[in-house]
Amino acid sequence: MDDDRRILERIDLCRPRSDDAALAELSPLAEELAADPSVRMLYERVQALDSKIARAFRDVPVPAVLAERLLAALAETASQTDVSTSSVVGAAERTSPSPTVAVPSSAEPRSSFTRRWWISAAALAIAAALLLMVFRPRNEPLTPDDVLASAMEFHDAQPLHVAQPFGDPLPRLCQSYPPAQAIDLRRSVDTRWWEIEKPRFLGRRGVAYELRSARGARATLYVVGISTSALGAPAITPASFGGAPAQPQTGNRPIATWREGNLLYVMVVDGTAKDYREFLRQPPELAALPSPPRHVRKSAKISLI
Repeated sequence: MDDDRRILERIDLCRPRSDDAALAELSPLAEELAADPSVRMLYERVQALDSKIARAFRDVPVPAVLAERLLAALAETASQTDVSTSSVVGAAERTSPSPTVAVPSSAEPRSSFTRRWWISAAALAIAAALLLMVFRPRNEPLTPDDVLASAMEFHDAQPLHVAQPFGDPLPRLCQSYPPAQAIDLRRSVDTRWWEIEKPRFLGRRGVAYELRSARGARATLYVVGISTSALGAPAITPASFGGAPAQPQTGNRPIATWREGNLLYVMVVDGTAKDYREFLRQPPELAALPSPPRHVRKSAKISLI
C-alpha cells in the first residue's frame, strides 16, 4: 500500500506533456514505468486527465479600470457603514438617559437564546432532509440505459488506482466478484484487477478487470452486485437485464451491460465493436460452461449487503 501511494505521488509530480519522469529525482518512477505495464497505464491516464484540465484553463482579460472601481466601491461601502453606525449610536444616546448596567456575558437575553435555538433546529432539519435526499434509493429501478450512462461517467473519471495482476490463487474479492462467464480471459494477454469502492459506481462495491487483447485492444469489465439492500444504492431489477449481447451499444466506444446470477457486468472497450466481440466466448463454448460454484454465488450475495 505504501509503495502504491509513493507511485501515485511520483506520477502526480509529472507535468502533462513533459519529460519529468526522466529526471534523476524521479528515477524510481522511470523504473516502475519500464517494468510494470499497469503503472504505465496509470501514468498515461493521469497525464491525459492533467492535459484535459490544462486545456480547460483560459486567460481572462482584466478591465483596465477594474482596480479603481473596486477601490471606489470599498470606499463607498465604508462610508455608508460609518454613517449607519453614527446614526445608531446617536439614537441610543437620545433614548437611554439612564446609566448603562453591565450584564455578564453568561446571562444572555431569553429572546437571543430562543432565536439561536430555532436557528440550530432549522439547520438540523435541513441537514436531515439533505441526507435523506442523498441516501434514499430511487423509487424507480435503474434501466440498462441508466447503468450504461453511469458506467461511462465512472469510466471517464476513473479514480486513481494501481491494478494488480490477475491469476491463481484468486483474491477473495475476485472470488466474490468473478469475471463474467461470457468473457474469455484466454483472449486477454494481460489481465489485471482493482477494487471498486462504495459508493463510486452505482452505490455498490465491486471489482474492475482490465483486459488487453493480442492485437492491443483494451477493455474494462466492471462487476458489481444486484442488490436493493445497500443504503443509498438505487434499485436494479435483474429481469430487465439479459445475457451478454453479441453486439454492444456503440457510441464513441463500444459498451454493453448484462447480468449473470446476482452480478451485474458492464464492459467498456477502448476500440471497436470487433474488439468487443474478440473478448466474448462463442455460444457453443458458453453453453458448455458449468454453473458458478455454490460458494461463489453465496459469497457474492453476502458481500453486497
